[in-house]
Amino acid sequence: MASESKGKKSLPRCHECGRILEDVYENEYWTYFFAEKTGKYERELVDIEIRCPNCGAKLRDEFPEGVCNFFSKR
Repeated sequence: MASESKGKKSLPRCHECGRILEDVYENEYWTYFFAEKTGKYERELVDIEIRCPNCGAKLRDEFPEGVCNFFSKR
């Protein structure tokens, strides 16, 4: 787990506990459905949950485009 450091001001903080978000939990939830045409299961992303590893707060507002699309403002 990453440690908090003073040089991380460009990273967001958790709105609940104030922790610098050097790492977060992200879970994707998919629905799988059987496609008759292809004869296999296909999937559709139905939800993404992003949480603070320190307090468990939901962080969707801090990462509206998802964690992988976040860019630090330097």
